[in-house]
Amino acid sequence: MRTNNKYPPIPGRRRRTVSIVGAVLGCALVLSCADPLKGKSPYWHNGYVYGTQGYAFFSQGRLDGALTSYRKALTEARRFDIPGQTAQYTFNIGRCFFELGGYDSALVYFQSAYSEFGFCGDDPASRRSAAFIALAFSDSGLADSAMAWYKRAAACKLDKKDRAFMVFLHGRLLWNRDHGREALTYFEEAFKLYEKLKAYQGMAQTCRYRAEIYRALGEYANAVKCVEEALSWSDKSDQRFDRFPTLLLAASLSACVNNSARARWYYERARQCACAGMRIPPLQEILECGKSAR
Repeated sequence: MRTNNKYPPIPGRRRRTVSIVGAVLGCALVLSCADPLKGKSPYWHNGYVYGTQGYAFFSQGRLDGALTSYRKALTEARRFDIPGQTAQYTFNIGRCFFELGGYDSALVYFQSAYSEFGFCGDDPASRRSAAFIALAFSDSGLADSAMAWYKRAAACKLDKKDRAFMVFLHGRLLWNRDHGREALTYFEEAFKLYEKLKAYQGMAQTCRYRAEIYRALGEYANAVKCVEEALSWSDKSDQRFDRFPTLLLAASLSACVNNSARARWYYERARQCACAGMRIPPLQEILECGKSAR
């Protein structure tokens, strides 16, 4: 079962108009106002504070801390009946479970968020939720359900960021069905679209999945090149939530090209940045190239 990603929770930020592109996926939820707290009741403020903490933890790759903060934010939003916050924090909790590989739990929260956003009339956010429902089904091996939700997400009008995201998503669905060569073309197209947007995390993600495919195809030189590019683009992004799986892949690929010293180096870096709840495979599994794929 694959690790994933892509698209960080979005709490909004103070004193400026914010358009945060979901790290990998490029679909944006824009939270716009001169000061998010101006004119709001103290009850709105409580959820906002916890949500901001959650976003910071998520961006740093501390998914356990993000999950705790978003749960507190959701409790506040429900307690004081703030539907928009309720929908957002429900999605964000699902996102944390998704990144941790807890797809069953993620689906429960994503589907709830999809309904909540629909009631609030937030179509872009509903589309984002539908996209992650598709990914969660796909990564769970339920291809038909994944495709049904993909079509629902793709049914809306797409801007440039949305188009990059949907191309990337299509590649993910193909790769999960082991259509590697076909998926490569989608990831390459998605990379070009993200490059035009200067969406570095999206570029990093497309490189990582291309590395996975090349690895499965036994084209290790191409795979090593792609994973090194993924780490380089990730360094230019302010998002670190998917650093762990990328470093593990780099370790495995180093073992595949008989560079055990470099494999151990990448493995130790991955181990140190892993958060609570993440499975860290034994070093020996990483060093046995074929056993640690995907």
